[in-house]
Amino acid sequence: MAEAVWQTLSDGGVLLVEAGTGVGKSMAYLFPATVLAASVGRRVVVSTYTVNLQEQLVSKDLPSLHKFWEKQGIAVNWDLVKGRGHYLCLRKFNRRYDQALRQTDLFNYTKPEEDLIKQLKALIERSSAAVGSPIDARGDAASSFDDANAGVWVEGGIDPARGYPASGIREWWDGDIDRLPMRVPPNLWSEFSSDTESCMGAKCPYRNRCFYRLARSSLDKCHILVVNHALLVSDLRLKVETDGKTRLLPAYDTLIIDEAHHFESVVREHLGTSISSWRLRRLAADTLRELRSEPLSRFIGKKQAESLKETLDGAIDSLEKILDNLLKQVKSRESEKARLTRKAFIDQELVDTLREVAAIVNTWLDYDLTQEERFEVSSLRRRFIELADDLDEFNSLEGDGVDTVYWVERASDGGARVDALRSCPLEVANYLQENLWSELRSVVLTSATLTVGKREPFGYIKSALGLEFGRELQLGSPFDYGEQACLCVPWDSHRYDPNSPDFLEYVAQTIPEIADLTSGRCFVLFTSYKAMDTVVRSVKDKLEAKGFPVLKQGDDSRESLLRQFKALGNAVLFGVDSFWEGVDVPGDALSCVVVVKLPFSVPDDPVIQARSELWESQGRSPFWSYFVPKAALKLKQGFGRLIRTKTDRGAVVILDPRIATRDYGKVLLESLPPAKITTDLEDIARAVNPPSKSPRN
Repeated sequence: MAEAVWQTLSDGGVLLVEAGTGVGKSMAYLFPATVLAASVGRRVVVSTYTVNLQEQLVSKDLPSLHKFWEKQGIAVNWDLVKGRGHYLCLRKFNRRYDQALRQTDLFNYTKPEEDLIKQLKALIERSSAAVGSPIDARGDAASSFDDANAGVWVEGGIDPARGYPASGIREWWDGDIDRLPMRVPPNLWSEFSSDTESCMGAKCPYRNRCFYRLARSSLDKCHILVVNHALLVSDLRLKVETDGKTRLLPAYDTLIIDEAHHFESVVREHLGTSISSWRLRRLAADTLRELRSEPLSRFIGKKQAESLKETLDGAIDSLEKILDNLLKQVKSRESEKARLTRKAFIDQELVDTLREVAAIVNTWLDYDLTQEERFEVSSLRRRFIELADDLDEFNSLEGDGVDTVYWVERASDGGARVDALRSCPLEVANYLQENLWSELRSVVLTSATLTVGKREPFGYIKSALGLEFGRELQLGSPFDYGEQACLCVPWDSHRYDPNSPDFLEYVAQTIPEIADLTSGRCFVLFTSYKAMDTVVRSVKDKLEAKGFPVLKQGDDSRESLLRQFKALGNAVLFGVDSFWEGVDVPGDALSCVVVVKLPFSVPDDPVIQARSELWESQGRSPFWSYFVPKAALKLKQGFGRLIRTKTDRGAVVILDPRIATRDYGKVLLESLPPAKITTDLEDIARAVNPPSKSPRN
């Protein structure tokens, strides 16, 4: 794999690599990337799916390579790059803090929120004192706060592995929410986090101490930039919308995309639009806060201020009523979405009101305001206009010259309900071809799950991402699946229709039997919360009576459930979507993965429904061109939870008989690792346990 990556990086072109579990794909692409950087100084952007995966690359793999190159007398620089929202904006925080202090009550927040804000304030001040730089003060006197003093919050102080001084000062913080010693809820963090619309750039009074700017101050000197897909797409969108004048990342011509099977969905999501009542509430709160602050409170009378508050409250009520009425179309907990197909469903009066408020806010610029105050007022005006424009788009159901789907969604964020109008493009292939692939010299896309079947294994991913050409490399795993694992499709499952009620009764009957054979140690993966809850209610007492603790997604965080599962050693964990991938439980704690139903996408999901209509109009079969490939990739991810090391053993049990009885089952089986296939549940005891440990012996 490393040789193939090197050839692509040096000669140019596109490479798609499926690297099975255990190949060591991170090192296989990072080593050639660092060779390229060390030899010709070319910048390489490495994009992966989540911040956690970014952290793994910069805390484990790149430091190992750094030691190697250091012995050769070669310096290779890298950095982890996060989006603006991860960093606290000192201007926003101190402005909010000062505004709150000037009011009768200290904060317009709950008591726990007050305490968190005070802790943030104290941490900022301690960080300032730690480096001898008054972060809380305005002006340019603190220019000593530079790259040499940058640090990150870690258990033992400032992290020397990242090249920062090991001063041992625990209080120093770099403004990153992920480095905070306490948890700040997302809705509160959004009050103070950095964002494009509130950034004053070179005119900001805190520019020399800006956490976000300092985090990016050394990027131009880095050979390897480790980003996530969301940031990569945000940079691409900004570049396209500004004709290349504004970017989040330094220029690059070499890109490596890890976890590439997620890239299409991330692109689609970040090219869409979202309108929630929370977005309007936040805009209204920011407007009223500004109105009540000096000097505007001296210029604008109480009656006028109250009138504006009533107008904004009415706009919020109007939007929430629209969302409530639309959400009545949501039929089940599984989708929690309803497609929008009727135009002009938004009261034009609401749109007109937002534009009128924008005009009112614009008149505030006639007053004697400071540069920062004028910026705040202009920003508010722009946000009202953008929201009105977005509502107009939803009212017309017409995207920006592309096929777009619109829907309403019931969602939550940090425990708070955040219903929203959403939209996204149906396809992103042409967008990526025109704006990304054609602009790059070398591209490598890799994942453990990129291929489907044997006929055209990379066909689905190439079509979805607009990759017309490219070298393909399909690598197996160093693990011996024939010896380490078995795949069981129980013979008695053939008597059941997986869409009938009696199928769940069969599942509830079979899971305790499987747990007996494997001594617990199971993941049971569902495609539906409703089905999971039904089965857990039926089997929980039986399993616990046998001594097998039951854990269920939704009862605790994923991280906490995984910790409990590993610690208990004989638990049965019931999970839905987030447990199908990205979960690593090596060793005996996980010895069996039970797949209840084949993971086909929900056909009435608004996005999938609209895309299916598009494909049918093009003469393509949605089932074979989308549903089967997506199910194959998801099933492969679920299977991948089982064998994580060369000493792991275990079984995957698929209770859905369609993999054996339907013609598409062959494609799904061809996509899975080459494990022994059986129809006898008794065989999983022999697969999970060596003969001397088998509970049946």
